[in-house]
Amino acid sequence: PTAAPASGEVKAGTQVTFSCATEGASIQYKTGSGDWTPYTAPVTVNEAVTFTVKATKEGMTDSDEATFSYTIQAEEPTYDTIAEALAGESGTTFTVKGVVTLVDGKNIYVQDATGGIDLYFSTAPMDIALGDTIVGTGTRTAYNGLPELTGATYEKSSGLTLTAKETTIGELTAADVCTYISLKGVEVTEVYDKIEDLLNHLVQKKPLHEYGMSEAQIAEFADSVFEKQQRLLVNNFVPFDRDRIYKIYKELY
Repeated sequence: PTAAPASGEVKAGTQVTFSCATEGASIQYKTGSGDWTPYTAPVTVNEAVTFTVKATKEGMTDSDEATFSYTIQAEEPTYDTIAEALAGESGTTFTVKGVVTLVDGKNIYVQDATGGIDLYFSTAPMDIALGDTIVGTGTRTAYNGLPELTGATYEKSSGLTLTAKETTIGELTAADVCTYISLKGVEVTEVYDKIEDLLNHLVQKKPLHEYGMSEAQIAEFADSVFEKQQRLLVNNFVPFDRDRIYKIYKELY
């Protein structure tokens, strides 16, 4: 005998059909050590179960017994649209479902058809990748003006896909933050050199003491950065401790 769907994880209420290739054969099934039951219609699965199935036909030896085991998929929680989370009040808990558009340490950016948002975790998830669909829950807040759901938790999901929105640099708005876009009319040149030239034009490089910083303030600045910027420091590719920060300020002084 065969079963459809095959053994595995199914949704509650799934109907399992048993069949046999031998024409005119009858099918019987049982669960556990129970009695054999004639199979006359699909069997509904609402809990984890193992069926033992055999086929019989007069004048023939009964078939070998086949087993088919099923478990029930956990129900996906109800969720809000990301647009609802973005418009929500600070301190409110939201659950959203979206496609992962960026993995950045503790920051996981997700997007649905209504917008994008950052899920901020207490520890960096290790099994989330670009393109995954996840359901995330967190508390609405903002970091440096950008919306996020902090204290996030998640579970894997499926069913969502994204198509990049075509736009230009000039058309970008705050609504495009955390979303999947395709930039048109972009010419890639010496990016880092151009940025360096721009920064040098906007802010001339001078020793810190020429900006009015005293040598006594070096330790104060180092302590302040180490205390208040831990979120940035823990996500940095190069480890920074307080002494290293102090040394950088000392060299720039």
